[in-house]
Amino acid sequence: MTRFLGGLLVLLFTGLPAADGKIVDVAIGVKAAAGGNLWTEPSNTPPLQEIGFTKLRRGAGAGCGPYVEVRFIKYIGIELDLLFE
Repeated sequence: MTRFLGGLLVLLFTGLPAADGKIVDVAIGVKAAAGGNLWTEPSNTPPLQEIGFTKLRRGAGAGCGPYVEVRFIKYIGIELDLLFE
C-alpha cells in the first residue's frame, strides 16, 4: 500500500501530463436512470410468520439529477451526484 501511495505521489508531483496534456479533467452533466425490481416469494421461511417480503413484490423507478466528476491523470477520479428518484 505504501508503494502504491508513493508512486501516486510521484506521478502527481512530477507533473507528468496525460496523453492530451491535461492533469486534471472536470466533467459536469446530467444523469438519468430507470429500472425495476422483482422480489420472488422466499422458499424457506418459518411457518405462520410474515417476515419481510413473503409474497411476490415488484416495482419500477426512474430518476435524474446533476453530477460533477473530477479526474486526475485520467485514472483517479471522484464523482458527486445529486439524484432524485
